Amino acid sequence: MPTKIPTAEDQTLSPETQKTLSDRPLEENVPLERKNKILLILGTALTFVISLTAIGIFFLKDRLINEEIGEPLVYEEETVPAPQKELARGEISLEILNGTGISGEAGRVAKIFEELGYRNIKVGNTALIAGSKLAIDKNRRGMLNILLTDVGSELEISGVSENIELEGFDGRILLGK
Repeated sequence: MPTKIPTAEDQTLSPETQKTLSDRPLEENVPLERKNKILLILGTALTFVISLTAIGIFFLKDRLINEEIGEPLVYEEETVPAPQKELARGEISLEILNGTGISGEAGRVAKIFEELGYRNIKVGNTALIAGSKLAIDKNRRGMLNILLTDVGSELEISGVSENIELEGFDGRILLGK
């Protein structure tokens, strides 16, 4: 036989519960609940307005800026520096670094360049590297054609690193195996 599910009429309430319900019935709205609902609605609306404003600014900022100025957006072109005066061999400062592991190799190469007319040469050592390289100061590129020619003929270096800034030297020769 199936069991009967109790209903509200079948149950009795304690005297405390009956007193509480008589003082404040369940249908009555609690003031705090109403304030919370209002705050929730206002918070949701404010979040929605802020989100729409941020999206609008993000997508329309370029358009608004250009309309306010009334001019088309123009990008500046990179300026090409004026041709520089070619330096003579005696005016070019060189740093020759030995990365071959052979003692005195930088000094031997320095003598070759001194015989060609270079006067400001510093020699030193560096970590072992594969292949010789030439680095020239990016601010002196147009002034060192004679150095490029000499390095190419004396050391058979064809690769040049130009986008570096050398402090105190116009060119750096890295000797490698």
